[in-house]
Amino acid sequence: MPSLLVAGECSSIYRNIALFGKSFPDIFIYPCAKTCSEAIEILQTKQVDAILIDLLLPPNDCFEVLTVIHNFKLTNRPLIFVHASSFNNRTMERLQDYYVAYCFIKPLSPELIIPRIMQLIRSTKMLGVNSVSSLNQLEYLERLSAEITQQMRSLGIPAHLKGYHFLRSAIRYSVCSNAPTTIAVTKDIYPNISLQYDTTPALVERSIRNAIEVAWVRGNIDVLHNYFGFTIDSSKGKPTNSEFIAMVADRVRQTVCN
Repeated sequence: MPSLLVAGECSSIYRNIALFGKSFPDIFIYPCAKTCSEAIEILQTKQVDAILIDLLLPPNDCFEVLTVIHNFKLTNRPLIFVHASSFNNRTMERLQDYYVAYCFIKPLSPELIIPRIMQLIRSTKMLGVNSVSSLNQLEYLERLSAEITQQMRSLGIPAHLKGYHFLRSAIRYSVCSNAPTTIAVTKDIYPNISLQYDTTPALVERSIRNAIEVAWVRGNIDVLHNYFGFTIDSSKGKPTNSEFIAMVADRVRQTVCN
């Protein structure tokens, strides 16, 4: 049975998480850890499959705990979920170095958190014929993060753009979905990412479109043609957001899972 550790201020929201978690009999939720030292003690003495940690966990911040986790043997590292009132680009880049699986924006909704955590725990085992069941989940997430970064760089998308980070999340969301063909960018991806980055679906859509336009102007034409040559609307000259996300996610999925 997967286990979840919640680390942060133990207010009513965490009681709600524990209460809502009872409707998921296949996950065990530890008592809340209020400080970095409490979280580290549990991580070092218990089997923890996933941790939901406050970005500003006392007395310093969550990076004290993330550093400890990063030094664990790969097979002992839990999936990491971070929550905060907001995330800036610098913080998101730093969190990516620790292979954080997902970021939640406060206020926390147990109805969103528990299913999302369960989805990502299961997703590495449910990716079709070429499954990654032989890989540790953290190994898979590390390979996935590295491959998405490589694909984004090869397509010429600058890392300083908001759309770069939104695209990374959108591609990972698509790859990790149990049913990628049923995902709708407007109904699923944009709202999901807007919650993660505390913004609006409309801004996510515009930022992703801008990042694609920048790639089309500054990127390597041969690489772009290799990706999208026969799928692009000739009247537009570039793929739509949904085409771009789907094509790159498919390339990442094939590379990581084979």
